[in-house]
Amino acid sequence: MNENNEDIMIIEDEDSQIKSSSKVEINHQELRKPWQILIVDDDYAIHQATKLILKHFSFENRPLVCLSAYSAEESISLIKKNPDLAVILLDVVMETNDAGLKVIKYIRETLKNQFVRIIVRTGHPGEAPEDWLMSDYEINDYKTKVELTQNKLMTSLIGALRSYNQLKLELNNLEKIEQDLQNTKDLLEKIEEENKREELRLSNLFTEEY
Repeated sequence: MNENNEDIMIIEDEDSQIKSSSKVEINHQELRKPWQILIVDDDYAIHQATKLILKHFSFENRPLVCLSAYSAEESISLIKKNPDLAVILLDVVMETNDAGLKVIKYIRETLKNQFVRIIVRTGHPGEAPEDWLMSDYEINDYKTKVELTQNKLMTSLIGALRSYNQLKLELNNLEKIEQDLQNTKDLLEKIEEENKREELRLSNLFTEEY
């Protein structure tokens, strides 16, 4: 069943507050924005069950927006439209046996997106063994649908959101350092220009006197 829907889910975790020594000033609007996750699975019941499990939870006092895709093509379209996706819960076997693998390659190789956390959630582990996927594809977690209970789903998701948030903090920190370096460079260039003008003025004064 193909049905695009977008629901707001809440994920709660009393121990979820990230302790970071980073002194980066994060935009307050960013801190209030909902986390965006994408559920990719050709089974409509999986989408409904996932949203039901996450219905009453929050993380970092931020709501969770759940997007749904039912094929590789549909998921790629949503990924392009939503560059701030934090987590993707990705099935492997959908319209083809390797549909999910194509999505992973598109994200990591075409979009060069290393931030979004990809959790493979498969009902056909024989088609995509864990050791092979973890070594050959840039995914962040691997779960079979049988083992992914309510608690394990929440644990995996919270870990993925923490990881995503830390990567964003580090990026912001790097951008701040780069901006500080650029500001310092601009200031030095300005001082150098002032010195050159002063030297020229003094040189002209000396010439006029002699």
